[in-house]
Amino acid sequence: MNDTKILSKKLNDIEKMMWEDRKFFISVMIKLDKVVKFISDLTDIEEVIFGADNNKIDEEKMLKAIMDDLNNDMADKREEFIKYHKMINSDQVGES
Repeated sequence: MNDTKILSKKLNDIEKMMWEDRKFFISVMIKLDKVVKFISDLTDIEEVIFGADNNKIDEEKMLKAIMDDLNNDMADKREEFIKYHKMINSDQVGES
């Protein structure tokens, strides 16, 4: 009986840690999304100020492409996370 209480307590602690990890990753995704949007806006403003693509440096084009790829990856990961979160919540609802 004592072993089951210890095991139950450890499982509850693991569940709390998993929730903390989820909150951390959500906050990281939001912050990274803001950085990507800022850089994208900055390159758009620079393009308007300095004219057409002729004046753009190849490094800036490459950076913008990388940021666009990151933004698309984040959107995909966000969708996967939402699906995973819904799956976990549906499992928890069935248990209670």
